[in-house]
Amino acid sequence: MKDINNKLEIEADKFAMNYLIPPADYKRLAPTKYTSDDEIVEFAKSIGIHPGIVAGRLQHEGIIAQNRCSKLKEKYVIEIKHIA
Repeated sequence: MKDINNKLEIEADKFAMNYLIPPADYKRLAPTKYTSDDEIVEFAKSIGIHPGIVAGRLQHEGIIAQNRCSKLKEKYVIEIKHIA
């Protein structure tokens, strides 16, 4: 059961990555560890998504360090209240 859940999680991650940044567009970015914040912002603008999504993907894939481009990502606080 754990293997099935892991496989489904991997498939869901891949689907989300390709939905948010289509593969053809991602190839156009041709990211490297030297990709600048400005390049990320311009690329994100060109495909109509938030730069934080692009930065997060580059971080997730290990192309850029986790501490790079953090200013491009927005932080949210989600408060969940229990309703009786």
